[in-house]
Amino acid sequence: MSDIITIVLYSYLSDCENSEKIYDYDIDKRECLSEFLELPCGIPSHDTVNRVFRLINPEQLENVLPNWASILSDYRQLNNGLWTGNNSEAPANP
Repeated sequence: MSDIITIVLYSYLSDCENSEKIYDYDIDKRECLSEFLELPCGIPSHDTVNRVFRLINPEQLENVLPNWASILSDYRQLNNGLWTGNNSEAPANP
């Protein structure tokens, strides 16, 4: 379930607004996502994403999101070219 939540958060940070857009985005970024997520069943379908988020307690998710959002935002800034597909904006490797 943590892979699904992570995928949704990355997708949301990339301006995906619904489960269908999340799925499409994740399919495009499948290779990159598989580098740091297990994804034993591949990219979850939009139906799976919807089912998972119906089961999550919104108050509990709200408590952990600020920390995750900060970490993901920092990662996104470091890897902007990779996530947007515009590698010319990606920072040079240290």
